[in-house]
Amino acid sequence: MPEAQAEPLLRTGRLVPLAEGRATDVPLYWQQWKLDSPALAHVAETVTATAAEALRG
Repeated sequence: MPEAQAEPLLRTGRLVPLAEGRATDVPLYWQQWKLDSPALAHVAETVTATAAEALRG
């Protein structure tokens, strides 16, 4: 679970870490059809830029 999503639940005790201090990194992939679409290209660029800022890498 991404840290940003888990943090509020950890603070309230609704979520507990199973292995304190140990993280498992998982590669993420963005897939889309090979269409020549400026709109889809913009979406892909925005998603990857936002993920690069928001997720640990």
